[in-house]
Amino acid sequence: MHTKNLEHKVDLFLSIYTELKNALKWKVSDKRMIMLISSMYAVNDRPFDLQRFMRVSEHIKSSVDAFNTLRSSQRFSIAAMLDIHFEDPENVFKPYLDLYEMLIKGGFKRGMFTYIAAGVAFTGETKSSEYEALIEKAQIIYKAMQREHMFLTTQDDYPLTILLASRNEEIPSLMESIEGFYHQLQLGGFRKGNDLQFLSHIISLNPKGDPKQLSNQCTQIYEEVKQLWKKPKPMHYPTIGMLALCDQTQVNMQEVIQLTNRLNMEKDFKWQEDINFMFAVHLLLSEITGDASVSSTGMMTTIEIIMQAQQAAMIASMAAIAAVTSDG
Repeated sequence: MHTKNLEHKVDLFLSIYTELKNALKWKVSDKRMIMLISSMYAVNDRPFDLQRFMRVSEHIKSSVDAFNTLRSSQRFSIAAMLDIHFEDPENVFKPYLDLYEMLIKGGFKRGMFTYIAAGVAFTGETKSSEYEALIEKAQIIYKAMQREHMFLTTQDDYPLTILLASRNEEIPSLMESIEGFYHQLQLGGFRKGNDLQFLSHIISLNPKGDPKQLSNQCTQIYEEVKQLWKKPKPMHYPTIGMLALCDQTQVNMQEVIQLTNRLNMEKDFKWQEDINFMFAVHLLLSEITGDASVSSTGMMTTIEIIMQAQQAAMIASMAAIAAVTSDG
């Protein structure tokens, strides 16, 4: 169905990965971070210019103070985000930082997940005049999430709260919808926890979706992945949620598994099959969202932002683990 274009995107991903691996070998200790950054370009079908990317990265490093998170390897994912979405990424870094500070003032804690949340708002459709109202609503949603799941709700939920806040829906009905999905999916065999909470957030982003149908779609996709590949882990739940939001006639799981297997054969990726599966889904979704015949453009934009949030959240998690290891 999408095989030819997907093969082109995999080739693009592999060539960007090779360039970045050579350029960042002394700067990034975790190859998965380089994989994630490469996939961000491939998913967005954005031509990669190594010199431009390194220039943006250095600009970020020189623009923040000595103890800022963005002086670490995490600046590379922010550089990629700005480089992919803006023609003049260096000039937009200052307004992006201003938005980050607005989030801090609005109650978010300093750290990588707030940088990602700022990125979700900054690259989305929210006007700068609406930032304050968006941040206020996101904080109310975050506190409501904490009331429902105190131990599951952490800073890694920040990007999703921004995405949820950008929806034109009253908070009580939104929270009711999220909780409904959480319990329905749990009954369907999904394991309780942070990944299930993430999944319930994702599928609640479809305002026109029938809750029962969406929950059933998640279960069907879960079973199909289990039959074609292996039993999905909780880390795959958000990816299943993104697939459930799509028109199911556009989703071919066999294509996804073929792509996963192709990536598994690459020397650098053979121990990363869980991430390879996520990339394969992201590449398929980017093909579906790029299809001009897809009518629900708003939904497609939402899926693109979720992909960005999921990738960036994984980068932040890796960086956090690396920081703890180096401190020890």
